[in-house]
Amino acid sequence: MLADWQVPELEPFRDHVELIAHRVVHKGEQFTAHTLIEPNAEATLQKPIPLAPMHNPPALHGLA
Repeated sequence: MLADWQVPELEPFRDHVELIAHRVVHKGEQFTAHTLIEPNAEATLQKPIPLAPMHNPPALHGLA
């Protein structure tokens, strides 16, 4: 359902998109600036799931 709405709405901007940001709960100890999500970073972001059980699982799923 979301793709049906998002894709048409974002299509006019596709050629202008340079960067996409995504927020997740991370406890602020390791990530203190914008970070490229690589496998090590994603593994680290799995650790605080108990602190944000309703937020992080869907947020991390959005990284895939």
